[in-house]
Amino acid sequence: MKSIAVYYTIVMKKRHGVWFKISLAFGIALVAAIIFSVVLLEPNFKIHGWESLDETRLIKTEKALNFLDSDGNYISDTVYDANRSYTPITEIPQHTIDAFVSIEDKRFYKHRGVDYVRIGGAIIDNIKSFSFKEGASTISQQLIKNTHLSSDKKISRKIKEIRIAKELERKYSKNEILEMYLNMLYFGDNLYGITTAARIFFDKKPCELSLTQSALIAGIINNPSRYNPYINPENSVKRRNLVLKAMLDNNKIDKTTYDKAIAEPLEIETENSRVCQYLNSVIRDARKILNLSKKQLLSKRLTIATYYDKELNESLKNIILQSNIPKDSDAHIAVIRNENGRIIGDASFKDNNLAYMKRQPGSTIKPLISYAPAIEKGDIYVCSPIYDAPEEFGDYKPSNYRNRYYGWVDAREALARSLNIPAIKLLKTSGIEYSKKLCSQMGIEFAKSDNNLALALGGMTEGTTLQQLVDAYGTLARNGRYLEGNSIRYIADEEGNLIYSDSRHSNTAMGDDTAFLVNTMLKDCASKGTASALSNFGNVCAKTGTVGNSDGNTDIYCIAYTPKYTIGVWVGDSKMSNDITASNTACPIAKKVLNLLGDKTDFVKPDSVKCRYIDSVALKENHVVLLAGKDVPIKDKICEWFAERNLPTEYSTPQYGDYSYYDELLNLDFDNFEIIEGFFD
Repeated sequence: MKSIAVYYTIVMKKRHGVWFKISLAFGIALVAAIIFSVVLLEPNFKIHGWESLDETRLIKTEKALNFLDSDGNYISDTVYDANRSYTPITEIPQHTIDAFVSIEDKRFYKHRGVDYVRIGGAIIDNIKSFSFKEGASTISQQLIKNTHLSSDKKISRKIKEIRIAKELERKYSKNEILEMYLNMLYFGDNLYGITTAARIFFDKKPCELSLTQSALIAGIINNPSRYNPYINPENSVKRRNLVLKAMLDNNKIDKTTYDKAIAEPLEIETENSRVCQYLNSVIRDARKILNLSKKQLLSKRLTIATYYDKELNESLKNIILQSNIPKDSDAHIAVIRNENGRIIGDASFKDNNLAYMKRQPGSTIKPLISYAPAIEKGDIYVCSPIYDAPEEFGDYKPSNYRNRYYGWVDAREALARSLNIPAIKLLKTSGIEYSKKLCSQMGIEFAKSDNNLALALGGMTEGTTLQQLVDAYGTLARNGRYLEGNSIRYIADEEGNLIYSDSRHSNTAMGDDTAFLVNTMLKDCASKGTASALSNFGNVCAKTGTVGNSDGNTDIYCIAYTPKYTIGVWVGDSKMSNDITASNTACPIAKKVLNLLGDKTDFVKPDSVKCRYIDSVALKENHVVLLAGKDVPIKDKICEWFAERNLPTEYSTPQYGDYSYYDELLNLDFDNFEIIEGFFD
């Protein structure tokens, strides 16, 4: 027994010795980690290559950018992100401050830049979720992140944020930090700062904000898109009520005030949100021109001279407001001056910038992808007959709108009626690659997977933008020369030095003969086709497009142009009734814009286009295009336009000549292509 006890004692001493060594090593490591963390997070210990507090980035600027309209006058309205009007903390109500502090950083007045309690909780949450989602940023940290650092979620960025936030708190008071924070917050849709937010959402100054209004804008900053009151009103109200609950829990309001506040309906200003659309496009163009991110652009004090026509854009907004737009849908109007590609109009129904949003183009693509390439390549004349009837192309069975077919029609009528089968046949005849290339020369962008005949009906993988469609149709109005639309005249730096001036040049996308011939076809579309709502204009070319399926339509278009202007109208976004079409919704809007612009000029025929008499009997009965012979009666002769480089060469005789060309056109060997469901007018 004694030997067992002695052995046990020896073993226990050894074990205690091992545990002591392990505990000692762990303790040393823990102390070292704590010391390292203290040093790492202490801003007084400088780390080479790491940012420190830069007070120049916290400057109270009234405006980051200045905008000039087409007449050189300052655009002074505070409805765009670059105009950061500054409001002192003394002019901001206490309940507004309480709303932001309660939801974003309830221990703001207790910590010194970093809330270690929240960090601990965030670490636990991140471990549980196996992610790095929770950052536990304080108001001071948020201010530093938005003025000094990127938004990536790296640990190194978080450490830098903590270091600089500590430095910030040592140099500025809590009220000074809050003031800078509230004046730099991003509220989505190009809106920065509490002054701009109060102006846009409620048409008020910050000092006039009510409790519920303060709670609503405090809720937006967590996710500006998700909690945008214009786009997602229900989410916005839920978030507002969450802010009010945080204020209740933080003892900033009592239960009675809380109950009354959450019962209030959402009431926001609707007018101000619409006036910034043109400047949204300007900001986008400036970023593209200067190759800058939005944050980089807004950090510079630039003067941007635009082509903004205030009177025109106000009128466009009124046209949209007075139009019959379906509930929960949106509308957008874009206008360019054809001569120089200047964007002079850009207006939207809601608070969205839609001119550069990619959507399915529907039948608006047909003149660009099917008819222009076929004419440019010499595959057809505008009077070439095409057989319109149900036809299968491999596994694909396309149909015309409402399953209506017209038998033999000429190309002009096929386009005016927006028939699907002829458009598909022409794309196949010209070749997909050739047609895409010509279309690309007009500014239309294609995805790599856009390699099938469904393109003729607007079946694109990613779609296209309204501005790209306007630019492409502007090419037709400009005699075949493409010029990308631009909203900026020049950009000057803070010292007045010119850093950009609009000096764009147009490029030839197609022959002027092709452009003129397509124009004559689209005139018919406007006078007696799908865009016949514009029939009272003698100089308007137009094309409509409706995208949807049996459950409803999602996008409707009317692209209309005169020699001087090209107009793009889009209505959609939500599921609309099949009774809502381009003809009864988008065309009436385009008509009002055309009346507003008042262009009375007409297109001039280029020398490359010639008029020839053809035999109407041969065309109607035998479906061939033949020049009218001398013996053809006057009543059987019709005059048609032709490209001089592609004139008919055979005259009508008893034998009519060789029809092999037309046989090839009408008996095509089609490949299989991807099925695109839905109806396209």
